[in-house]
Amino acid sequence: ESVKRTVAANFGKSCPGAGDLPAFQIKMKQAELDSQNFTSTLGDNQTVDLSFSSQIGGPQDTTAGVFFSGLAAS
Repeated sequence: ESVKRTVAANFGKSCPGAGDLPAFQIKMKQAELDSQNFTSTLGDNQTVDLSFSSQIGGPQDTTAGVFFSGLAAS
């Protein structure tokens, strides 16, 4: 049985006065980890690849799918 989770990626620095909020965020709710791959080579080169999938709900669904948010400066 797969575990469903929320996965988020934050980008950029926040706008002045916004505290610790990211400038832009992509969030995937009810995501399932489909695969993972870890690679380690000589030296400090290490990578991990994670593949997630999520069901996309309707326009009023706020519990599953991909969500974008961000801050704007005026």
